[in-house]
Amino acid sequence: MDKTTPLEEETISAFGKRLTKEVGIRLFLSEDPRGGELQEFCRRLSEMAPNIRTVEVADEAGPLPAILIGERLRYCGVPAGNEIKPFLEAIAFLDETSIPALDPLPDGFMALETPADLQVFVTPFCNFCPAVVRRLLPLPFLVASIYLTVIDATLFPEIAAERNIKSAPTLVLDDHLRWTGRVDMEELARAVVNRDPAMLGNETLGRILQTEGGAYELAGMMHRHEKIFPAFADLLTDERFTVRLAAMVTVEDLLERDGDLALQVVQPMLKRYSQVADAVKGDFLYLLGEIKSAEALPLLQAASADPNAEIREAAAEALEKIDTDQPIG
Repeated sequence: MDKTTPLEEETISAFGKRLTKEVGIRLFLSEDPRGGELQEFCRRLSEMAPNIRTVEVADEAGPLPAILIGERLRYCGVPAGNEIKPFLEAIAFLDETSIPALDPLPDGFMALETPADLQVFVTPFCNFCPAVVRRLLPLPFLVASIYLTVIDATLFPEIAAERNIKSAPTLVLDDHLRWTGRVDMEELARAVVNRDPAMLGNETLGRILQTEGGAYELAGMMHRHEKIFPAFADLLTDERFTVRLAAMVTVEDLLERDGDLALQVVQPMLKRYSQVADAVKGDFLYLLGEIKSAEALPLLQAASADPNAEIREAAAEALEKIDTDQPIG
């Protein structure tokens, strides 16, 4: 990143003097080389405001390097220009006993149980972005199921392109709903409360899986709606083993609840099999054996001749389960 401007340095130094205690933020670093820019920013931040302590965390499986403030607010970007002040205001929430109250919002919002993943795309010199970010910042501190990520669309243009972001600020809820420009907080809250669980994105489903009992909760949600949520199959290929494992537990729980419903994950796995790493292939083969679907037999037979011995062994075990029991589907 370019060196912070004198005005930014003055703003940060003045902010640091107002802090009444040491506060900690976390810097998650992945293999993405842009993490170095966040790392350099955090180093300068601590120099100018010594009461801000940064703890670096290796997050090789994480999709983007990020600065974590509290437990549910992530900054994927280097705060600069107009974004410096909102970023510092978020850090101030860690130092203060009170956080700005939210306007009256729909019933059920403050006690929300199903996680909601909010991503707001900004640019450093956008004149309208700070106001939108400021309105959203209290949410992850006041609502335990709200996760907010601020993404610099100029530093991570490929993420903005993937989400088809054309202007800033743009707010995205669970990979589906979006607002461009001003965000009506009451409208946002209603959308969060009234979401169709089947439309939840993989980030939100992944957060459910990472909570205690989340696999069984997600299995119950899909059982009640009598469908496999479209984003669920992506969790079976997640780079994070803990997420994949929880997704596998979800399928096993579905098998006990409704074997016919569990069959719906077979086709997505068959389509993804050739594209995933060997470790994930082993997970797939195990699940296909547990599901005992006749549809999976050709793939299992082919995998039994795979050059990788572990793949061959997993395929053989799956075939043995299907041979022992009558295949279904």
